[in-house]
Order: sequence, then C-alpha cells, then structure tokens
Amino acid sequence: MKLFVKYGFVFLCAGFGLCGLFAFAHLYVEDKVGFSSLISDLGSFGSFLSGLGTIVAAAAAAVGVDSWVNQLKCGKYLDIIWSAKVAIRKVHASEMDWYIANYAFLQNPSESRKSDLETKLKKLEYDFDELSNEFHQLDQVVVKNQFLWANNASHFKHTWLEIKWHMEENELSSTDLPRLNTAFSDYYDALMSQLEEIEDKFGK
Repeated sequence: MKLFVKYGFVFLCAGFGLCGLFAFAHLYVEDKVGFSSLISDLGSFGSFLSGLGTIVAAAAAAVGVDSWVNQLKCGKYLDIIWSAKVAIRKVHASEMDWYIANYAFLQNPSESRKSDLETKLKKLEYDFDELSNEFHQLDQVVVKNQFLWANNASHFKHTWLEIKWHMEENELSSTDLPRLNTAFSDYYDALMSQLEEIEDKFGK
C-alpha cells in the first residue's frame, strides 16, 4: 500500500510536470496549429493508456483478491494442522508420564502411587480424546479423505492400549514390552512426518 501511494504521487507529479512543459513549449513554437494537433494526438494516446491502465489495475485487483482468499483458506488449514500437531505431542508427553507412573506402581504398589497413576491415566485419556477431535477436523476441513486421520487416532490409541494390557498381564521384564514401546514411538514419528508434509503443502 505504501509503494502504491509513493508511485501514484510520482506519477501525478510527472503528469503535472509534463503538462507544464507542453504549455511552456506552446509559447515558443511557431507552428502552433501543428503543435496543437500533436498535443491532441498525445491526449488521445494518453486516454488510451489511461483506459489500459484501468484494465490492468482491475486485473491486478482481481489477482490480489484471489491471492488474499487463498491465503485466508491456507491460514485456516494451517491452524488446524498446527492444532493437530500440538494435540499429538501432548499425547506423546502424557503417555510417557503415564508409563513412568504405571511402571513405578507395578514395581512397588502404594496408595500415593496409585493415585498418581489414576491422575496420569485420566490426563492421557483426555489428550487422546482431544487428538481424535483434532484429527476429525483434519479429515473434514483439510485433507477431506473421510476418516483417514480419525482412524489414525484410533490406531495410535490402540498401540498404547497394547502397552497397557501387556503391563497388566505380564512381568515388567517381558521382552515384548520394549517392542511395544518402540511401536508406539514409531507410529508417533510416522504421524508427525505426515502432518509435516501436509503443513509444507499448505505453507508454501
């Protein structure tokens, strides 16, 4: 907008200067009829340029509006993508807190550890619900692929449930526990990578 005002002012000054130059030249030109004809022709050409400039300005305005609309749309998409990334990070952090609390409780049960575990479990389940909501928005508004990301949220939660069930039914020394933890982390990394790709698509 500042550039538009700047160059508009320069153009206006140049126009007044040109008019003054023609008026001054008219005083010293002997063939005033020919000069007047030249001025008339230049005026007609100026009108043509003015009309052309109006068309160009209208086209530029249309392109600008279209670009603005696209920016608004992409901004809305990016907000949803960022919310989904924050939600999945919260799940990952809450899962680690729950795992530590659960491991400590199973090693040495106590009322305080049980209470802490219940608190961490509620927080994790809440974060999973929030993730599901964010992924539903991602499906509906951004990727528009029916229930792709909603299913991803369900599968991600299932990888955690496998850890939970295994810890409840087996010894902590089980060799399958590290494998289940790795599966959870790998799925988290895969989902984050996919979200990064979607963000790059709409962030350009």
